[in-house]
Amino acid sequence: MSGATHLPDTQEVLLDHLLVKLRHLSPGQEDSLVELLGEGLTNEELLQLLQSDRELGSAVQTLLSYQQTGSLTLGEAVFARVSRLDSELCAQLSGMLLEMPPLRLARLLQDEGRLREAVAAARAEYLRYTGASQVAAAAGTTAPATREELAERLFAALHEQHPQLAGRLTGMLLELPEPELTELLDDRELLTLRTEQALRALGR
Repeated sequence: MSGATHLPDTQEVLLDHLLVKLRHLSPGQEDSLVELLGEGLTNEELLQLLQSDRELGSAVQTLLSYQQTGSLTLGEAVFARVSRLDSELCAQLSGMLLEMPPLRLARLLQDEGRLREAVAAARAEYLRYTGASQVAAAAGTTAPATREELAERLFAALHEQHPQLAGRLTGMLLELPEPELTELLDDRELLTLRTEQALRALGR
């Protein structure tokens, strides 16, 4: 679109314009792409996408790379990358990062330096929130490998039913005491119950 074109600045109208452009750019996938692109972006960011076909094409390509058959979902990719940077708190930090708009998060995964900074900032915020003494006490009673194994098993179980939200749900459920986590992994009904509670908390 030319710079002289005036676009209304309400998000609903901007998303309608985005839908029209995506019908031509990526037919058949426009609805899911609008949902992903619109989630959490400001009106200014949406306007930038609408005014630059190159930037919109790049954004679409970035998001579609996580939807191709055989590729990791965005949640899986975040968990895999974060676990390499911080194996102790990978599930909690992945859950925090998954609160970001999908497009920003996908772009973050393409920049190792910015990803390291984001993980470090999330870790600092998590430790500030939980209290360093509480984390130290938990670390004293739980071997990191055991906690990491629980996180991986929980993520795998949640991914079967909720692939897009598995990282976020894992981070939430890892707040439970270790005995209850172990029980969750052995009792599918209890896991379903706790997952439904977490989904309600997320407004899903």
